[in-house]
Amino acid sequence: MSKLLTDNTLTQPLRSTAFFADERSGFPSAAHMLDSRVWFEEGKGGALELRFACRVQVVEYLCFCMGEGYLLFKQIDVVKGRSVFSAIKWSVEPPVDLGESVGWVDAGGPLSTPPEAAKEIESPDGEAWMPPEEWASALATLSSQPPVKKWAAISSGPDGLVSIVKLAKTSHGSYEVQFFQETSDTRLVAHLNDSGPVAYDPWRDTRNAMALAKEGVKVVEFRNTIANTSEPMLATRDFVCAGLLHHSGDPALTVHVLNVIDRCRVHLSLTHTHWPTRRQGQRIDGALALIMAVGLALEESRQPGEVSEDD
Repeated sequence: MSKLLTDNTLTQPLRSTAFFADERSGFPSAAHMLDSRVWFEEGKGGALELRFACRVQVVEYLCFCMGEGYLLFKQIDVVKGRSVFSAIKWSVEPPVDLGESVGWVDAGGPLSTPPEAAKEIESPDGEAWMPPEEWASALATLSSQPPVKKWAAISSGPDGLVSIVKLAKTSHGSYEVQFFQETSDTRLVAHLNDSGPVAYDPWRDTRNAMALAKEGVKVVEFRNTIANTSEPMLATRDFVCAGLLHHSGDPALTVHVLNVIDRCRVHLSLTHTHWPTRRQGQRIDGALALIMAVGLALEESRQPGEVSEDD
């Protein structure tokens, strides 16, 4: 690794290379590599650490496949819409046991395909996430009874409009969804002041989360990575298809949900991952908020000592 770290040509392939093809890496496009930069920074103990920054990424690790081996970076921060990665390992062989949240980058290495650890089977265009007929069947008059548990999530769209999902668990064990869209911090607080914990993605909604926290609303960081999103994305669809999740028929939420394309992958380990994408020009921020709220519910269900709202 020392040879690479002292080689001034290291920055060139990192600045100009594209990611592997989308169907293998899961990155939206090679444009994410634009305006990237590499530098050294003093880390803990005074040691110099190699850092790499680029447009925001949804993965925990980036592995650069280079001419002499593999340089592995781990995401350590998000600053002003840019992901910051720190180099943690150099190896001749492809690194393994990284989990699902990893992107492979072709940085001039000898490989024509990703390492064995990254191979997967995937439909290049994905498929519709939510069956329209099942979503239509989930339309219902929401209960007026107090919920057993409550969660919520926010997700901002490109125009600054914030999608709000409030998720409630009923005494019958089913889930009910309310949906709103707001632009004002004051209105966000009004909707979420008594909604239970509110999930937010720090890459999208840090400012909104800070405004909510200032008013006493409990906010919970929920990064929209493959590792965090895959399970609740699958669970949301399963709940709808099983008749366990109901909504009031908000037309905007319906459009967002039906716009979602599921990039489902089957890995060599036979595990499946799911990732929400969309076609250009479409919106899915309401669906993302729904998935995040379900993610909070799943996480809480795994914790001992669940307490109802009436306790």
